[in-house]
Amino acid sequence: MSRTYSIACNDCKRHIWIAQSSGGQRVLYSGDEKIMQKLKEFLFEHEGHNLTFGENCETDIADYTDVKW
Repeated sequence: MSRTYSIACNDCKRHIWIAQSSGGQRVLYSGDEKIMQKLKEFLFEHEGHNLTFGENCETDIADYTDVKW
């Protein structure tokens, strides 16, 4: 089973899924231009906010809004 990773804004209760790992291999979706554009928008929108990066099950984001790619 793969793990998914998000960057979450704890101030605005929003998150963006940005990476995955499976079998010891970690992949940041940096090769996809659409995803990188959304990440850029997310980071600038939440500049100065309390951000967390981690595995979804370790970061309590169940009630956060998912930023769609």
